[in-house]
Amino acid sequence: MTTREMIEALRVEMMMVAEERGSLLHPDVIRLSQKLDVLIGEVQQARFQAYRAKPMRNKWLIRPLWASFYRYKSRAARLSRYYF
Repeated sequence: MTTREMIEALRVEMMMVAEERGSLLHPDVIRLSQKLDVLIGEVQQARFQAYRAKPMRNKWLIRPLWASFYRYKSRAARLSRYYF
């Protein structure tokens, strides 16, 4: 089972447990959520390492989530000087 399949299986299990228990704050739901966070972190770390290893080749294919934020944040700051 790949990591992505494990993430999807855990996500479905977490949603089912949350429905059964009737709360997102139930300890079982929180435990599954924490496991899911670890797996998602591993996927993001792998994507980031691939991005850093070959930045020019993967420039548009694999980007860390924060890369776009900072690009648009600086653009918005420049535009705000002219319009506000």
